[in-house]
Amino acid sequence: MRFVAKLAVATILLVSLGLAQQQPTFRSQSELVVIPAVVTDHAGAHIANLKKEDFSVQENGVDQKITVLEEVYTTTSRVNRPAPQPNHFSNYLTGALTERRLTIIALDTVNTPLLDQARAKQEMLKFLQDWVSGGEPMSLVVLTRSGVKVIHDFTTDPKVLAEALKRARNRNEQVAEEPSGEAGPEETAINTEEQQLFQMMADAEQNMVAFQRRVSATMTLDAMQQIAQMFGGVPGRKSLLWASSGFPFSISDQTMSLSTPGRDNVTDILPLYESTWRALSDAQIAVYPVDLRGLVTSVPGADIGRPSRNFPQQAMWNNSERLATFQIIAQATGGRAFYNTNDLAGAFRKAADDSSSYYMIAYYRDAKDNKPGWRKLKVAVHRPGAQVRARSGYFVQKPTTAEGERRREMMLAVLSPIDYTGIAFTASWKAEAAAAGGKKRIPYELILAANMLQVDSADNNHITADFFAVSRTPAGQTADQRGQTLDAHLTSGNVAQLLHNGITYENVLELSPGEYTVRFVVRDQLSGRMGTVSAPLKVE
Repeated sequence: MRFVAKLAVATILLVSLGLAQQQPTFRSQSELVVIPAVVTDHAGAHIANLKKEDFSVQENGVDQKITVLEEVYTTTSRVNRPAPQPNHFSNYLTGALTERRLTIIALDTVNTPLLDQARAKQEMLKFLQDWVSGGEPMSLVVLTRSGVKVIHDFTTDPKVLAEALKRARNRNEQVAEEPSGEAGPEETAINTEEQQLFQMMADAEQNMVAFQRRVSATMTLDAMQQIAQMFGGVPGRKSLLWASSGFPFSISDQTMSLSTPGRDNVTDILPLYESTWRALSDAQIAVYPVDLRGLVTSVPGADIGRPSRNFPQQAMWNNSERLATFQIIAQATGGRAFYNTNDLAGAFRKAADDSSSYYMIAYYRDAKDNKPGWRKLKVAVHRPGAQVRARSGYFVQKPTTAEGERRREMMLAVLSPIDYTGIAFTASWKAEAAAAGGKKRIPYELILAANMLQVDSADNNHITADFFAVSRTPAGQTADQRGQTLDAHLTSGNVAQLLHNGITYENVLELSPGEYTVRFVVRDQLSGRMGTVSAPLKVE
């Protein structure tokens, strides 16, 4: 069965893939808000067999009607990547059709001084070498200036991660640093001329610090997005242990807006900030910040020769703001924050041992209510002694903002070294054909799994998705690229085929003889889900 979309070259084919059928995904005048919620008693044990009437959900203080309630008991079976097949390259995760209990450990080198990194590495090794996981899959990644680096993919053996961590080198990649706390010119200047010179130097330093903070925040948010997209294809709630010394900006617990201290202007990173929250929510990732600084005091260290008069007060304020930000990030995603402890191994253990059972709550919100901003969520359980932990809200973005982030997300996906799994697909090469100018036409085929694209039933069964391919030489130079957008309205028969059998996209690259790496990206515009695959190519 075939339908042709309005594309310059490509044809969209509906094909039968023989994959497991999934529940149809529709988007209409109401949108489903999904909230994972951990419910425990005072001893931390899961409270089982709760019903809809035991819960209440509010959005911005208004009660919502719970449409779906599911009690989830996760499995610890390993998530695998299928063995590569000749001429077929995919981002599939085998056995990922049921909820898994996944733990992702992320060491943040962007916001963490080298000394804290060394301590963190030792404490992580202690945790991994001593911890008995019970078969829970874990993955270890590092946040760097150049993106997310996978130290080791999923394994159920913590000792394997420990060996991989031993081989990983410490990275001096911290971008933004705190003010030194040294006495300023107003406390040491001898005359007006010297004071003016000191002030000029201080202004230049503050401008540079402000710039570095924005760079650090951008790198951190980019990395969080990549992690969300990397694990977005695995159903269920995931735990992200974010080992870090902080985040460059404070966050308001009421509006989730970024603070703008001093000379900082964060307007340019707000769209990225909001879309990162959306990506974490869609991937159902709960963040567990672990403060790598350990116990923090307001006493100046030996490296500060002349502490300023207000050093203790400033140090206490900086620390309280940093810890508050950790708490807000944890609450916003349904995780927990760990700080003010030198037992980092114990903090990792508590975060990793968090409840493996939870409830999935969902309600419909009116899609016409598109006022941008943070929507506060409050989940309550009406049982004596019950404690509930769920994400505290979600962002609604402006349409113009979303369009800008769409382009940014596509570029980030192209450059990322990791595969995104939100849209599962297989890429394969077809027979080469001669082309003019000494180049050859290389046809390729992308086969999307069933139910990967969202259908807007309220807009005449509208689907829209971006397809992009870029080929690079071993030196990293772009040889050819093709980007197109599928935008179509489907018949009811085509919808059924799309939901149950999948979709095939075809296009061509024109390349000279040589070796290349081709990066394929697919992005569903309605849901924001993305999939990526990298494939080697040799043109004779």
